[in-house]
Amino acid sequence: MTTETSYEAYCVKCKEKRDMKNAHVEQLENGRKAAKGECPVCGTKLTRFLPSDAKQGGEKKDKQQDSDKQESKKK
Repeated sequence: MTTETSYEAYCVKCKEKRDMKNAHVEQLENGRKAAKGECPVCGTKLTRFLPSDAKQGGEKKDKQQDSDKQESKKK
């Protein structure tokens, strides 16, 4: 998934917020989205976690309901 949006992230090497160079959006193993790119000054890899979608909030609710059902079965 590629977007042309500019992202800003904190560079730990420069100790400043920088606009990412070669920024792209990736979906991480846990399902969250993150913008990844490079610091234009020092070249360090930058990552910025992006806000989750409203859909994921519903999934969390379903997981909670599933765990509640399992607990009631144990009793």
